[in-house]
Amino acid sequence: MIQIYMVTSPVEHLLHRIERAVLGGVRIVQLRDKKATDDVLHGLGLEIVRLLTHLEKKGHSCSFVVNDRVRVAKELIILILLEN
Repeated sequence: MIQIYMVTSPVEHLLHRIERAVLGGVRIVQLRDKKATDDVLHGLGLEIVRLLTHLEKKGHSCSFVVNDRVRVAKELIILILLEN
């Protein structure tokens, strides 16, 4: 089975683009922004997680990867577990 993988970059309307991509068949989203601070990536990652959770409830499952930021990834995992 082929899975479509989306690697993000800092662009306008990123959440809308991610939503459209997942609805169009993307099954993995990678958050990538080498210039952003951990705090900025954490905030954006949290918004993406909430969007993907919302889409999953509508039947559109998608995995989420945080690129090169172990601390941010760990914090998001903890928040996901606490919210569920």
